[in-house]
Amino acid sequence: MKVIASEIMASLEPWARRTIADMSPSRRRAVGEFLQALEDDKVGPHTMRNYIAALRTLNGAKSYKQLGETDIRAWAREIDGRYKPRTALVYEFNIKRFLKWVHTGHLDGDGYPECVKWIKAPRSKANFGGEILSKAEVKQLADAANHQRDRALLFVLYESGARASELVGLKIGDVSFDQYGAVLRIGRGPNAKSGERRVRLFESVPDLQLWLSMHPNKDNPEASLFANQHFKDRGIQRRALRVLVAKYAKRAGLNKRISPHTFRHSRATHLASVLKEAQMREFFGWANDSKMPSVYVHLSGRDVDQSLFEHYGIKPREDGNEDSPLKKKVCPRCNIENSASARFCWRCWAAFDTAKADELTARVMEELIKRAPELLRQVLKEKGLDQEIVELARGEK
Repeated sequence: MKVIASEIMASLEPWARRTIADMSPSRRRAVGEFLQALEDDKVGPHTMRNYIAALRTLNGAKSYKQLGETDIRAWAREIDGRYKPRTALVYEFNIKRFLKWVHTGHLDGDGYPECVKWIKAPRSKANFGGEILSKAEVKQLADAANHQRDRALLFVLYESGARASELVGLKIGDVSFDQYGAVLRIGRGPNAKSGERRVRLFESVPDLQLWLSMHPNKDNPEASLFANQHFKDRGIQRRALRVLVAKYAKRAGLNKRISPHTFRHSRATHLASVLKEAQMREFFGWANDSKMPSVYVHLSGRDVDQSLFEHYGIKPREDGNEDSPLKKKVCPRCNIENSASARFCWRCWAAFDTAKADELTARVMEELIKRAPELLRQVLKEKGLDQEIVELARGEK
């Protein structure tokens, strides 16, 4: 294929199109065929851009097939000095896969050429604690939000374990409610990284229902679930999602590097102690041969903990959700489920924290006494409360 499909080119950003246009004819042809292979493999534009970003750093007059191990090692040393370790590592693995395709015509499997066979994944570190949010920290982030859309978004982002691209692509019609909670249809659309799957929600349901009740296009099933606050007919974009998460992390006082992916990473770590590996693959949309479930089982300590519990004769509690900071609040007055962050019932306005409610009432009364004493006397008299107050003051009640 000598020309890159116009549909693929149109999906790329200007810098990516310029990068390809500036390549030699042989390199441009190879990249075009590679992008077509990615397209056939259902790889989205975002991943394609990541490959082009890596290829942009691999300069030189040689064709890609002529590159040897010496060339690639020299290139790797150069990008190690120019980019952050994580970025350099992503570039190296993108080039490794690209050159494997150049030499073999296959995207997956073994059979890497000698020029890139030496590129290995670093030994994984077990201490990822700084990158994992506790449920209490998820609630802190949601409590810091100043809009119901954002509270619902943060809770759903965590509980669904969705990729950022999947979350921003959700439509109102992708949500359905039943007697147990809600179900999301995730992974629809042309940019989906994996096939469509269903994800059940429990703890985030009250916030999601409340947001949908005030959604500007709530009657349109094709409307974006998390609408842009300034352009109601559009959905929030990935860049805005990153900014939003960083803003609330700062406001909540969380001293961690938090991105939208941190929520997925945290949810996978928490569920690894609950779900089996096959169920993890289904829930998070991983391929059948993915090693990710075993990584998260390791991070959760599930297998080690179970052996230690058995050794010491400890029977773990099975009601792990009983004391969850994300547990829904049930109104004692009307029995309606409310968000874990709710201070008052959304239906009857009963207070969940009576001490804070009493404090607020006292402050309101104090202001009324200062600013409108006559109005307060009139209200108390109309309700017949003035006499009760006198009797209480005398100790007659």
